[in-house]
Amino acid sequence: MNKILSVARLDFYTIKPYQKSLFGMVLIWLVLFLVFRSIGMIAAILMISLTLFATYPFSIGERYGLDTLYSTLSVKRKHVVIGRYAFAFLIELIGTIVVLILAVLPIFNAWEDITISEFLVVICILYAICALVIAAQYPIFFKYGYTKSKLFAYLPLMLIFLASTSIPLLIEFSNLDPATLFDIAASNIYLIGIGFVVVGLVLQVLSCLLSCKLYEKRDL
Repeated sequence: MNKILSVARLDFYTIKPYQKSLFGMVLIWLVLFLVFRSIGMIAAILMISLTLFATYPFSIGERYGLDTLYSTLSVKRKHVVIGRYAFAFLIELIGTIVVLILAVLPIFNAWEDITISEFLVVICILYAICALVIAAQYPIFFKYGYTKSKLFAYLPLMLIFLASTSIPLLIEFSNLDPATLFDIAASNIYLIGIGFVVVGLVLQVLSCLLSCKLYEKRDL
């Protein structure tokens, strides 16, 4: 456990060179929040952006040979993998806390366009989306390294964007009544939120197990 936490802690240290980019992105989030006053929109932008930061340890690790360093320090590869997933989970948790803090600040009037229960479900859905992206990306990075796979690994983000823009068309062509779907969702709103969180956790656990197997076979 200590080695896993040490790997996760080191991952946080490795993203320090990107602090300026992070602060710049935070300023952009705040400006968008003040302009549009939509807590749902800022939550979506924040959580999706964090999936990009979750890939930075792979970039830094490959640039400075941290994988080789881990092997010389007798750190088991599975500990490296689990620590990297722990880092990603903590990134998601920090993003959620930031959004919650912004939401309760009275200056933003965040609840004009969304109820608290709807907002919580939005957070759960965004977590599931982030978990899906990371679950798809990490095994690729552990298998091929960052440089060889970075373009291919960003495909999940593109596919999710295309899927989200296709939902209205699917509803229209399927002749489903949006009002009926909304009523069903509203009556099971907390169950839906919990379901998305469970799905996200399961995806990341399965992805972690796959990454452990792939990383064990990789030549460093």
